[in-house]
Amino acid sequence: MPCSKHTTSTIIRVEKPATIRLLRQEHAFSELFMMHLLSRNVRIEEDLVDQLFKFRKLGFINYNGGLHVHSSLLNVVLLDQRAAQSRTTSHRFQGGVPALGN
Repeated sequence: MPCSKHTTSTIIRVEKPATIRLLRQEHAFSELFMMHLLSRNVRIEEDLVDQLFKFRKLGFINYNGGLHVHSSLLNVVLLDQRAAQSRTTSHRFQGGVPALGN
């Protein structure tokens, strides 16, 4: 269902020592942050399971008490990593904030 309401957001960067201090001193923040981490972890695990089933159906992996990954999947992953690295190096960073490169 499309969202018809727009909200303005502000993104800030909090340094590690300040984050640790917030987690220790602000229990509401700590609880919210932990809930976010746990829900994020569940989503990542669900995505991983989905990928494993898709890879199994495509014949990239077999598991029968152990996991066997076919070399064809490794080639796909390595090519994807190389493509991601080339996209990352095409960005330049100014003052710690990424800016799109040419």
